[in-house]
Amino acid sequence: MHHPLKRMPADYRLTPSEKTKLASNGFVAVERMWAKSFAEIYYQFYTDDMPNFVTADSVLHAWHRSFDTFLVEVELQILSPTLYKVLTTTLNQCTKAISATPKSDDDKRRAMVDVELFLRVALSLLRGIPESGLSENTNKLECLLTFIQKEEPAKAEILSAKRGVDFSQFKPRRHYTISELLMRYFRCLVWLGTMDFRIAGGENPDEDLH
Repeated sequence: MHHPLKRMPADYRLTPSEKTKLASNGFVAVERMWAKSFAEIYYQFYTDDMPNFVTADSVLHAWHRSFDTFLVEVELQILSPTLYKVLTTTLNQCTKAISATPKSDDDKRRAMVDVELFLRVALSLLRGIPESGLSENTNKLECLLTFIQKEEPAKAEILSAKRGVDFSQFKPRRHYTISELLMRYFRCLVWLGTMDFRIAGGENPDEDLH
């Protein structure tokens, strides 16, 4: 629907201050005609019989928003459920392996207990509630979840070693702030992606794996 010229809802003429900026800088950004999207502005110009200048950034913005929407659907419907299945299956196998390991084999058992905690933190973040498991790891789990919740750099014990971790990276951003499910998925991925398994360079050189 096109508006008669005399009934235009917006006044597109430049104000005196905008004209001054145009003369001084060669361009002026008009902020008084705010819109939620490029499409809304284009449609408003079209219905007001005004010329439309379609820029490359508006097309790229539409492409990015389409990709972002597609990514959200894939993460919620496919990746998050798959990640949950992988973590629960792996944690279950880890728990069985710990039960089958002789208590006399301290090094092997300690390594698997560390892995159990690592997986429990990931599952706790994904589910939004602390994951049950070995009692000897419960306090460590609660401590790590507290660090993550505070979102501040701190020294934490991970994989039987004290290390500095920038927990501010666990703050959800971009489209991961849309829903609680996406925020939990984001924190879980950050945990899995930033916690490294160190094979050398620890406090005790005898524990190096090469």
